[in-house]
Amino acid sequence: MKEYITLKELSIMTGLTTRTLRNYMKIHVLQGEKVDGVWKFRLDDVGMFFSDSGVKASIRAKRNAVVYDYLQDNHKTSNEICSILDFCVDDQEAKRISEFFVTASNLYTEDGNFSFHYEKSERYVRVILRGSAERVMKVLNSYYSDC
Repeated sequence: MKEYITLKELSIMTGLTTRTLRNYMKIHVLQGEKVDGVWKFRLDDVGMFFSDSGVKASIRAKRNAVVYDYLQDNHKTSNEICSILDFCVDDQEAKRISEFFVTASNLYTEDGNFSFHYEKSERYVRVILRGSAERVMKVLNSYYSDC
């Protein structure tokens, strides 16, 4: 199991820019280390980061904007899906879910037609996928075929 995530992966998960994440590092809300020129964050440190009330509010605002923008866009030119998945899981399963969707989203986020958001609360993990119908379905089918 993966023991760390990169700054880019954390940015993809949260919807926060790498600049915003670096600002959180400056004020010591986010702890990480630079290894071979790449910022890396232990999963425990990411968990602590997600538990900060200010961070939760920022992530929630980004997450809500993704869903709101999807619903308000009446000029789509191709088939799109916005899927919200809530998983009632323990911490170990939450890490596995996070790892799976971070890895899967890394394959599709480069061209901007796919987004992934992750939020962990005490009771559940929420994953939001938005993008072309084909890409979202590939990720969902891959997840459920691995279960």
